[in-house]
Amino acid sequence: MYVTRTNNSLLHYLFSLNRAVLDIYRYLLEETAPDRKLYVAIGAIIYKSFFNQDVIQLILHKHQLPLIVVDTETEEITQWIN
Repeated sequence: MYVTRTNNSLLHYLFSLNRAVLDIYRYLLEETAPDRKLYVAIGAIIYKSFFNQDVIQLILHKHQLPLIVVDTETEEITQWIN
């Protein structure tokens, strides 16, 4: 994937929006069930084609966003990433 100014801005916007939603959900989870940890589930194909990129991994690490990678055809968890 080539990052241009247009899709870089779009990526930034989408990550910012997603981050805001996750922050709200994480806050509510901390208040109602502090013993639980929030994971974001994504399909294995999306993980391999998008989330596996170095720059995306840096963002995920910076924001400490744990992932569950799911095979959408078998509906099985293939990977837990803390």
